[in-house]
Order: sequence, then structure tokens, then C-alpha cells
Amino acid sequence: MSTHDNPQDLGKVRKFEHPGRGRNRARPIPKGRQVDPRASDAIRALLGEEPRERHLLIEYLHRIQDTYGQISAAHLAALADEMRLAWPARSASLRPWTSHSAPVV
Repeated sequence: MSTHDNPQDLGKVRKFEHPGRGRNRARPIPKGRQVDPRASDAIRALLGEEPRERHLLIEYLHRIQDTYGQISAAHLAALADEMRLAWPARSASLRPWTSHSAPVV
């Protein structure tokens, strides 16, 4: 009796494991934070023809803050992608304080 003979099995999705592929299967989604295309377009428009150099990162963060009144995670991810920086490792160093240096109340 094949699996297609049972009418209850027709609607079920059978998982297929390719023999020999093992753990090297492709991930269903890309690794890392995905960049919102609208935020990416906004950052490209905001930066214009400015060079994408690391020493200008703070200047670009100020520009985003002045334009939008905040620095959203989407804009930060788009800026990191545009400048080819790692996200969120680079953005973590921009925090003004960390948990171990927070003031004790």
C-alpha cells in the first residue's frame, strides 16, 4: 500500500530529507537582520553621494536623527548595510552606556 492510497494522507506534507546532504541544508531564511527596502531607499536618499566611510558614521547617525527625530532599528540596519558594517555588533558600541556602567540608584 503506497502513501497515496490513504485519503487522509493526501493533504499532509511529507518532509523530504536528501540522502547525503545531512546538516549542510540551506537555511530557509538568510542569516542576520533583514534590511527593510523602504528604509534602505530612505538612507540612500539621505546620504546621497557622500562617501560610505567609517569615520563618518556618527555624522550619518546625527543626520538620521535630525531628519526623522529618532534612529529606528530599520534605519540603523539600512545604514549598517549601506556602509557595509556588521549589525548589530557595530551598533552596540554606539550605546552611551552599558549595563555594567549604569548608575547605581
